[in-house]
Amino acid sequence: MNRECQSRFAGKKATVMGLGLFGGGAGVAAFLARHGALVTVTDLRPASQLAESIQALSSSTLTLHLGGHDLSDFTDTDIVVVNPAVPLDSPFLESARKAGVRLESEINVFFSLCPSRVVGVTGSNGKTTTTVLIGEMLKAAGRKVWVGGNLGKSLLDCVENIRRDDVVVLELSSFQLDMLDWVRTSPYTGVATNICPNHLDRHGSMGAYVSAKRKLFAFQQPDDLAILNFDDKEVSGWRKDIASRVSFFSRKERVPDGAFAADGRLCLGSKGKSTDVCAASDALIPGWFNTENILAAMCAAAEHGAKPAHIAQIVREFKGVEHR
Repeated sequence: MNRECQSRFAGKKATVMGLGLFGGGAGVAAFLARHGALVTVTDLRPASQLAESIQALSSSTLTLHLGGHDLSDFTDTDIVVVNPAVPLDSPFLESARKAGVRLESEINVFFSLCPSRVVGVTGSNGKTTTTVLIGEMLKAAGRKVWVGGNLGKSLLDCVENIRRDDVVVLELSSFQLDMLDWVRTSPYTGVATNICPNHLDRHGSMGAYVSAKRKLFAFQQPDDLAILNFDDKEVSGWRKDIASRVSFFSRKERVPDGAFAADGRLCLGSKGKSTDVCAASDALIPGWFNTENILAAMCAAAEHGAKPAHIAQIVREFKGVEHR
């Protein structure tokens, strides 16, 4: 892996557009610099607003252009790595495209290097809780799990330690999915929690926002798995356009394949047969929305080897994600 990274990035000029405040920009910049790229980080915000991210880069050799963008950083370079917060219609990105510069994102670089199967979780609400739940259920099953993505932790720092038999669980925002489309890649297991109006200032319309979310499944293969919220009319309707296997989760219906709640119990379904997992009242996190998050996580965890006992253990122990 290290040799592959060196051959791919060593000596290349790379511009990281958007240092950001949540780790992704700093993570990819440090990764590229460590593997020999000549890295320039540029952000519209001044250094005074980016102190924590700058500190994270203190051990890396790179150039900082803060408080504005220089056009040459986008045209006289080999790669531009775009922060998810950057509007894709930015004139600087258009200049990069016209100059024939390859556009990347932190998550795209990770996907291109990750050797293991990936579980990708998206949705308007509940994706963080669902992502963490999946990770905990798989850990209980004895799997080696890496959890990251839109949670604020870049897994690029870890990618050289990830093995083929591990499982990666990523929370993926609509912004990240818009850019994942550039490399025509989807995760082996995709989970959609729900859809409601969100980030319309960025996407411009509800249709564009939904289109971004659907990209989670756009390049799945027949053996991959899409996990959809049966109770969400928008999400459940995606089934007809998905090429992979499909499972559902539902609070209201006994779905034949997936996970459901019925008669106060949480159950797994497979080919019309159901397996009782635990009482719905065993969950420590309250609310119908968290029941949906648990059911979604049950589907994904079961696909990757978690047994009912492992799942029940986490349902009974999980106290929620801080600040959620």
